Amino acid sequence: MKANTDTLLALLVQQRRLTQDETIAVLRERARALGIHERGFDLTVRQFQRWVAGAVKQPHPAHCRILEAEFGHSVTDLLAAPPAFAEPSLSSGPR
Repeated sequence: MKANTDTLLALLVQQRRLTQDETIAVLRERARALGIHERGFDLTVRQFQRWVAGAVKQPHPAHCRILEAEFGHSVTDLLAAPPAFAEPSLSSGPR
């Protein structure tokens, strides 16, 4: 079955089996680890929802650093549609 995702970010969150709240907590922890939290990093649920939906072209630079560090992809890729993956074959085993 094809995953219902708007962005690569949504697909990666789904693959990690994280809830929205868990993902935000992970990103906040990453911000602390990068020393960004002390400089006013705050991520709201609404902001995260806009990222997952691809409704933001370029987040704040600090947010970009956090997203790229956590997910290992450029922000441009994370906020774009996920790459098309071939659906697995329904048949199994050698023929």
